[in-house]
Amino acid sequence: MLKALEIDESIVEDLEKGLASFLGYAHVIAVESEAVAFMTCLDPFKKEDEVFCSPFAPLALHRTLYKASLKPKYTDSKLDGTTETRFLERQLSEKSRCFVLSHYEGIYSSVENVQKFCHQNKIFFIEDATQSFPQYKKSAAQVLVFSLSGLIGSAIAQGAFIATDDDSLAVAFRLKAQGGYRKRKNWNYELVNNDENVQLSALAAYFALQHLDALNLKKKKRETVYTLYREALSEVKLLSLPSQKNLSTLNHFPVFLDPALFCPKEDIYNALLEKGIAVEVGLKPVYKTAAFLDASVQLFGADEIYKGVLLLPLSSEMTEDEVLNVVSIFKTILEQFAYRGCSF
Repeated sequence: MLKALEIDESIVEDLEKGLASFLGYAHVIAVESEAVAFMTCLDPFKKEDEVFCSPFAPLALHRTLYKASLKPKYTDSKLDGTTETRFLERQLSEKSRCFVLSHYEGIYSSVENVQKFCHQNKIFFIEDATQSFPQYKKSAAQVLVFSLSGLIGSAIAQGAFIATDDDSLAVAFRLKAQGGYRKRKNWNYELVNNDENVQLSALAAYFALQHLDALNLKKKKRETVYTLYREALSEVKLLSLPSQKNLSTLNHFPVFLDPALFCPKEDIYNALLEKGIAVEVGLKPVYKTAAFLDASVQLFGADEIYKGVLLLPLSSEMTEDEVLNVVSIFKTILEQFAYRGCSF
């Protein structure tokens, strides 16, 4: 007979303290989803305020902006997947209030340079690390949003986290996450707003906490797999790879196809699938999707990245032989289709 799992609600606080210590932050607030984390962080802004963001940012962010009637200002990317402040400068206006820096498929942009830009222009700065793993040095952003979903295998241990060193922001975020409930002594309490309680559940926190001690090991294993991929693909023509220093990936190793392979890229993708390789394509720029279609937006870098990025499988459980097998199949398929090329 199965014994019922007894979980105390205080385990959410234990997880928050554990992550705060692990990453070196004063405060971590655990919430039930990425959408809730973005909603909480963007709550202070008003209708029509402008928010700089990547067109490759998680859909949870774009949906939050839409629901809050905030105006997205899409920032372009370099062809290596990183973002620079020069892409923001031309779009600055009196309504510019916030910048959410997302790291495309775990490829890190310079947080420090963006922080300087935001500080100079009095723009609130949020770092989105939901597509990557938070770096061990503290972010220069005022707020960091991240997830453990890429490192924790259990589907039940989802959720997202808000990290900050700002005491006043932490109080405001926690109050909103708790549905406006403010504890006082004994039976006296206060309800200061009527928001829904969106804290991470005790059950999800329980499973996440079981994995906390293993995060370092899993991250190191992923970095080893990444290095194997990079070394094995470094001499392959018609490919570009993200630099070693810029990557803190979770589930994929991104490769950028040369424009000469844009025409046969569908065949390359399908051939990899037929060989049992769990390859994926990158996110479509959100302004090209039916839900957020905006024909007035033209970003050269983002468009080129979408045309040619492939995501090879990456896991902390992959062995060297498994990585080299993926690379061998990928090289063979590239050779088969490279002759077709493209002419523009």
